[in-house]
Amino acid sequence: LTPTPEMLARMPLARFFDGMAVNLDAEASADTIIAVGFEFTDTPERYTYIVRRGVSEVVPQLREDADIVVRVPAQVFKEMLAQLRHPALTIATEFEIVKGSKLGFVRFMRLFVPVEDT
Repeated sequence: LTPTPEMLARMPLARFFDGMAVNLDAEASADTIIAVGFEFTDTPERYTYIVRRGVSEVVPQLREDADIVVRVPAQVFKEMLAQLRHPALTIATEFEIVKGSKLGFVRFMRLFVPVEDT
C-alpha cells in the first residue's frame, strides 16, 4: 500500500522520526556523533535528531547545539521519507540549510537505510 499525500498529512511528525530510528544503520553510524535540527515551515513543531555511535535519540525541540539545522515543509519531509519524492532532488531543492552544510545533511540522511518493498 503506497501512502497518499493526504494520508501522510494526517500522520504525526513524531511517527516519521520513529521510522527513521528503526532504519538507522548502526554499523554505518558507529563512529558518528551528530545532532540535526529540523524546523518545519508549515507546523510549529521542532525536533533535534541525535545520532550517537549507532544509537539515535529524538528530542521534541530545536537544540542550540545542533550541528546542522534544516528548514522544510513537514509535508515535503514526510513525502520524501515515504519515498513519494526523490530524496536527493528533494534535499537539493526543498531543504533550506539554516546551519551547517547541505553535504553534511546528505551524509546524515545516508545513515538511514530506506525500507525496501519485499
